[in-house]
Amino acid sequence: MATSQAPRVDEVISRQIVAWFSEYEQLKELPNDDSPVPFPSVPFVVGVSGPQGIGKTTLTTALPTHLPNLNILTLSIDDFYLTYEEQRALSERYKGNPLLNGRGLPGTHDLCLAVQTFHNIFAKHKEALASSTRGNVHHEELLLPQYDKSLHNGRGDRLPPDQWLRAKVPVHVIVLEGWCLGFQPLPEQALAEIHEGVRAHSQCVVDDFCSVGATPLPNCFNFKAAMQPALESLAGYPLSLVSTINAALADFHQMHNLCSAFIHLLPTSLSLIYSWRLEQEHTTRRRSGGNGMADEEVQRFIDRFMPGYVFMAGLVKNGFFPRSQSEAIHRGVEDREMRVLLDERRTIVDWVVF
Repeated sequence: MATSQAPRVDEVISRQIVAWFSEYEQLKELPNDDSPVPFPSVPFVVGVSGPQGIGKTTLTTALPTHLPNLNILTLSIDDFYLTYEEQRALSERYKGNPLLNGRGLPGTHDLCLAVQTFHNIFAKHKEALASSTRGNVHHEELLLPQYDKSLHNGRGDRLPPDQWLRAKVPVHVIVLEGWCLGFQPLPEQALAEIHEGVRAHSQCVVDDFCSVGATPLPNCFNFKAAMQPALESLAGYPLSLVSTINAALADFHQMHNLCSAFIHLLPTSLSLIYSWRLEQEHTTRRRSGGNGMADEEVQRFIDRFMPGYVFMAGLVKNGFFPRSQSEAIHRGVEDREMRVLLDERRTIVDWVVF
């Protein structure tokens, strides 16, 4: 629903999370004052996907302000990157694959740690509720992994456990954000066809790959043009290297299965990532006393990510949840997905819930 004066992203998404949570807990509405809201037996998990620099962190930081009645815990898949030494070992193992020479793409995350962290949160949440009495909420504390991207001249490293974030449960909502969350692996044949197609400059293959899928897209959005930077980047890598990323992406189903609702922050073009990520790195360097990547390193960094955005196509075309209505109703995820289209100023162009 496009409007003449675009609303703020955080306001639109906050209202949607309230609607989802109210339905999840079968509440008519949340109180307008600071009255406590009962905690769910299991926290409501909202996945948020969006490219580097689009404003995921800004959004998740603003949510508690808009949702004062809800205790919100935010996690990022960035905090589950491999340690610096583990990443070095991975780079050595795949010495000929620049896509794995540094953090970022699927294959460079410790998904076992991520899943275990969620299990710990759920267990502590349950313990806290069991120890709570009416009018007196018992809180349990736990540690959440933290990753510092400025370490090792911008190559990053996971912080030691004594520097992890101390968080408290119970919570109402968990927000899990990540740049490739919701991306879908391609069948090997389909990946081979689009790889060969972009190398051969076959418009028929590209048109078919970027054809309209099962989810609603606004008329103002040119999907093919938006995907062009990723498709051009894909052509620069041998199929075998990209296939490694495709295979690693399949393991992300462990994270996807945790989500009860999903929000996709979609840029009007993937080319915007370069300026957004550069802006982000300048902020990192300013806050860390000069530590971080130089501008040309940021360019190369995004270049390495760009082929991974080919796997965003399935999310855009088919959505995060099953598109079969009967299957969606069976899983309880009907109308639990939101797509927000943003322009270069990160202003809402369009949004839809489906």
